[in-house]
Amino acid sequence: MIAALQHNALVLDIYKWLAQRLCRVSAKVPPFLPWPVVQRQFGQGYTEIRFFRRVFLKTLKMVMIQYPAAKLEADGQGLRFHHSWPPILPKEMKVIACDIHRSL
Repeated sequence: MIAALQHNALVLDIYKWLAQRLCRVSAKVPPFLPWPVVQRQFGQGYTEIRFFRRVFLKTLKMVMIQYPAAKLEADGQGLRFHHSWPPILPKEMKVIACDIHRSL
């Protein structure tokens, strides 16, 4: 999974960021990050936010291919995160998921 992303530092940064963040966000109140906040973390080299946003969204699509369980929304204002399963389930969760699948 990570091997497919290793050619691009921004892709790896976004993947790791979402992997550690999305499984910890509140399901009741999904957090929202405006684009300037996202740009401060990932795009300090961009002088205009519209150029950063364009590159970030293109890169985010590549991340989503490797992390399809990620639930987030992007709009003109920023990103809204929704609680998501981590990209790699802990061993205990894999066992539970397999047991549930067998019982169906």
